[in-house]
Amino acid sequence: MNMDRLKGRSRKISMPRGNGEVRKRKHEVEIMTSAFAELRAYADTLPIIDAHEHFISEPRHVQHYLSFFHYLTSYLQWDLYSAGMPKEMLWHYPTNEDEETRWFEAIEPLWPYVKHGSYARPIRLAWREFYGIADLTRSTYLEIGRQMRHNNYPGRYDAIFNQARICAIINQSPDHPFDDPRFIYGRPFQYFAEADLTAFFADHPSAALEDLLGEIDTSLRAAKQRGARSAKFFSANLMHPPDADRAAQQVAAIKQGRPVDWEVLWTFLYDYSIGQCRVHDLVAAIHTGVWTDLNKQTPELIFPVVERHPETRFDVYHMGMPYVRQCAFLGKNYPNVSLNLCWAYAVSETIAQQGLDEWLDLVPVNKLIGFGGDLITIPEHVWGQLAVAKEVIARVLTERITRQRLDKDEAKMLMRLWFYENPKRIYQLDHLESPPG
Repeated sequence: MNMDRLKGRSRKISMPRGNGEVRKRKHEVEIMTSAFAELRAYADTLPIIDAHEHFISEPRHVQHYLSFFHYLTSYLQWDLYSAGMPKEMLWHYPTNEDEETRWFEAIEPLWPYVKHGSYARPIRLAWREFYGIADLTRSTYLEIGRQMRHNNYPGRYDAIFNQARICAIINQSPDHPFDDPRFIYGRPFQYFAEADLTAFFADHPSAALEDLLGEIDTSLRAAKQRGARSAKFFSANLMHPPDADRAAQQVAAIKQGRPVDWEVLWTFLYDYSIGQCRVHDLVAAIHTGVWTDLNKQTPELIFPVVERHPETRFDVYHMGMPYVRQCAFLGKNYPNVSLNLCWAYAVSETIAQQGLDEWLDLVPVNKLIGFGGDLITIPEHVWGQLAVAKEVIARVLTERITRQRLDKDEAKMLMRLWFYENPKRIYQLDHLESPPG
């Protein structure tokens, strides 16, 4: 036998670990399992402030014909569309069981391609919790809708939100005010449509740019009087430096029927609105990341906006997905910026988990808001989103405990901050009582 070959081969053989090393690893796993279970259970004891939703009022909700597809519109329909679902199905709901069947038959061959993604997981958790259904199949799709309609009664919102311990919801809905005091008004995004601006100056032929700004100010003041705590903006509308002179030229072009550079005017109007948020003590909530052309959604666009408005309070949404690190430095560098993990877990559990761990390195922990579902009208779906958020946060903090960067009491303190204390302070919800401990 060639001894050199045998020696070479022997060097590649892994020696078994000693019993001490095996016991040590087993002990570490036991500690991680125990810490995770304790933190996950602790999360269920906390009151939750849901810092971003789009719910319609329950009186409107109970009038709707509900089907399994209502779950998918927020936001799994986009993965289905990406996988091959016809575009005309987007935002179109079945109105009877025959239509439900047609919708399901279009979706059924695509379901295996999307069911394991982060958009799908909170939906499937909710189906299991509330309907005893684990998956969307030919034998379950109608049953999901039937149970939804059976449970679509006045008081269902309260029942689910009480089960989830959600005590307040920052809700961006034109339906506001709701009778339910749990819903806190967040002023929806005001889009300055070309037709609306043209109509304004047609109705006010002697008006100038300053008069339009006066209308914006009146609108923000009215929102504040209706109880608004925030106003929403999109980073895509803040891509260019505001220029008052160029904006005034666009107003003149509107009035004279000449071509208009709408982006120049929009940028100025949105930037002005953000400045007026300070005047009316409203949080400027900024959508970043995820949608459409990501070049227009990066948090990097917000840095000069924050620089121009150091006294406006900003809440930057969605971790800037996928630009999580850029988003972190908005919260790190500016005392008037908070960072909101709303919707982030549903976009990607993995990115949210890795990003939150990095944010603990970078951002003061009193700047982070832990949860917002960013959903429309299905309270059970919010429960599912929250279940995933609690799991992700518990995993991040458990890993920190095993690395001896936190102890369990400190981890619980962070959970309390992110789920309740921080959004309460940032959105000035002083009427809420703080949890003990």
